[in-house]
Parts: sequence; C-alpha cells; structure tokens
Amino acid sequence: GNDQLKKGYYALKVGAYKMYQADEYYQAGMYYFEQENYTAAANYLENADKLNPYELVYKENAANSYMKIGNDHRALQMLNDLINNYNSESPKAYYLRGLINYSLGNIEIACEDLKFAFDEGLISDLNLYQLACLEN
Repeated sequence: GNDQLKKGYYALKVGAYKMYQADEYYQAGMYYFEQENYTAAANYLENADKLNPYELVYKENAANSYMKIGNDHRALQMLNDLINNYNSESPKAYYLRGLINYSLGNIEIACEDLKFAFDEGLISDLNLYQLACLEN
C-alpha cells in the first residue's frame, strides 16, 4: 500500500530505468484506453508489464484492453498468469476472467471467479450473479 516502498521494491527488482519506462508506457496505455483506442492501449500496457511484471495493474489493464478488442484468448492468458502465477487477489481480475470463461461456456470455472468478485464487493447486483451462476 505504501507507494514509496513499492517504488523501492520495483527499482530493486527491475531497475529504476525500466520502472520509470514502464510507468510511461502505462500512462500512455491508460490515455489510449480512455480514448477507446484499445489496440494501442493493449500494446502499451503489455509493454509496461514486460518491463515491470511486479506492478500487477499493468497486466490487469492490458487484459481488459484485449477483452475490449475481442482478443479473449490473450486476455485469458494474461489473467491466468496474473491470478495463478502472481497470486493477484484483485476482484477485477477475477471478474474479467469470470466473464471470459462464462462466454466460453466454462460456467463452473466462471462462477468461481464471479463469486470471488461478488464476495469482494465488486459485483453489487445480486440478481446479475444469481442469473449467471445460481440458476445454472
């Protein structure tokens, strides 16, 4: 939670230059995301993640961008990496992965992720969760 501590950790892990370069890519990626240029956003965010894989929001937002352009396969790869290999507990990551798995017909797996997001307060509409998971 401490930004100075995180900066120090990232600088030790990847080096200060890469850390700042990754942040520049992240800022550009978020700009393009806000402009709804999701292809450019995905590219910048994934490059930020490659430079600093310890800042998990880079991977999460890149996955979201890939979802927006319909590249669910790449988004799912990134989310699986984020959750399984980096132990992310981000409700948003679980929610996005749940949506992809649901659309792919992997209902049981999807509902586990959607339940996590619901339990963490990300999904506030109980009806949405019930429709997706409790009636299947």
